[in-house]
Amino acid sequence: MASPQRPDANLRHDPDDLENTQIENTQMERRRAAGAGFAWWWLFWIIIIGLAIWWAGWGIRGTGGWWWGNWAPTANGLIMKGSGLAAMNAKNKIPYVNEKFHLINVPILGKVSNRLYWIGRNTRSMMLVVLSGNQRSDDPKPIMRGDLVDIVGTVMKTPSAAEIANRWPLTHPGLALLKKEGAYVEASQMQWAPR
Repeated sequence: MASPQRPDANLRHDPDDLENTQIENTQMERRRAAGAGFAWWWLFWIIIIGLAIWWAGWGIRGTGGWWWGNWAPTANGLIMKGSGLAAMNAKNKIPYVNEKFHLINVPILGKVSNRLYWIGRNTRSMMLVVLSGNQRSDDPKPIMRGDLVDIVGTVMKTPSAAEIANRWPLTHPGLALLKKEGAYVEASQMQWAPR
């Protein structure tokens, strides 16, 4: 007895029907393959757009992060921390004047001289550090841009433009940034961060 699973072997098939069935099967396979390829193409572009949004939002290895990533990882993977973090990240630094400042794993963003450095996570949250008179600045390996340091000092109010010009060799953009920040750090101790 014949069934769909066991067709009757004696039943003769029309060759045209067999050919049409093979053509239909081939066309269906092509449609399935084209649909799968189309889905993979969409998946690829969704992943690319997702990565672009992630990069713009949080950044990758210190780049990007324009929306929420107001941070940059330190070179050795350590996190910058200490009591001076609030003062450095504050838009208004005046309330922190005469407060103790202590930070570890702080990136040096710029070096003005052997006694003047710009520190911070990125260029949007920078703060000037001035080494006090008792701090050595003639180390065999000087501190340079990109180095990580530990800083102990005090937050001081920015002096007048005339005083700044007499005391520190700042450029016009540096002077404008210092005036905008309203405060700087007088460092009693600045040393290499242990790695």
